[in-house]
Amino acid sequence: MRLLPELVLTAEGWKRGQAVAIADGRIAALSATGAPQAEDVALPGRALLPGTVNAHCHTFQSLLRGLGDDLDFMGWRDRVLYPFSERLDTRGIAGIYLGAAFAFAEMLLHGATTCVDFFYLHDSGNENAEAVIEAAGRVGIRLVLARTMYDWDGAPKRYRETVADAARRTRELMARHR
Repeated sequence: MRLLPELVLTAEGWKRGQAVAIADGRIAALSATGAPQAEDVALPGRALLPGTVNAHCHTFQSLLRGLGDDLDFMGWRDRVLYPFSERLDTRGIAGIYLGAAFAFAEMLLHGATTCVDFFYLHDSGNENAEAVIEAAGRVGIRLVLARTMYDWDGAPKRYRETVADAARRTRELMARHR
């Protein structure tokens, strides 16, 4: 398949008259448009450029959107984030997987093809992190799981873990997903 946008952003800048060949879901080649081919997908009035990176997010928080918009950060944290994040489960209707899948799909829709998710709802294990990783794979976004830990007594219990436990669980995730 070849994509035929009006403009393509290349290392040399914007170019017209370029065909972007796609094979196995990846860019295989960039060349002059040349003769039409049966599998061409015309994209008039469109520009094709590399995806962007969402360099800091908390995907589960997509389920909290619109709650406490009138609060400052500390008020939102204490009155929305902490109480509502305690109600989230791994895969249910108020699930971490669902929140991540929703956030990832929204990112892809708007051109972000990579996400760094600072994730900290651990529940003394990696099941929730695995749900985020699975959601990224199913939606088709690149994920950097920035497994974050809290050792502050003021944070909800499900966030907290010791440094030793966090290090061990991070090593487990790294070994499993290399």
